[in-house]
Amino acid sequence: MFDAVDTLLLCSGKVAWELRAERAKREGDRPTTAIAAIERLYPRPIEELRAELERYPNLRRLRWVQDEPANMGAWPHLALHLPAELDVEIVPVSRPESSAPSVGQASLHSEQQKALVDEAFS
Repeated sequence: MFDAVDTLLLCSGKVAWELRAERAKREGDRPTTAIAAIERLYPRPIEELRAELERYPNLRRLRWVQDEPANMGAWPHLALHLPAELDVEIVPVSRPESSAPSVGQASLHSEQQKALVDEAFS
């Protein structure tokens, strides 16, 4: 089953549930995307992440997915450390950089959330 996985989405928090629901809709019973929720961001769980990466022999894409804007949340910290510590490239998937953590408009939030999930699976 793990041989079919070519993309691993790393995330934290509620976005993991949204990604799992979307994966079920898009990929059904034969997923090619794995999702790993990281709930302990510091100290960074390097050994656990290495073990997770080893589970997928055909992994080609590794992405960090977060609800927060690119300049907020866990990504700025992880971007400084994870690629070197894991010796991998990690592509961030997040909302655009912003001076506020929220866009302040429900319709725009929903639009951005849909784009974020679409990008995670593209």
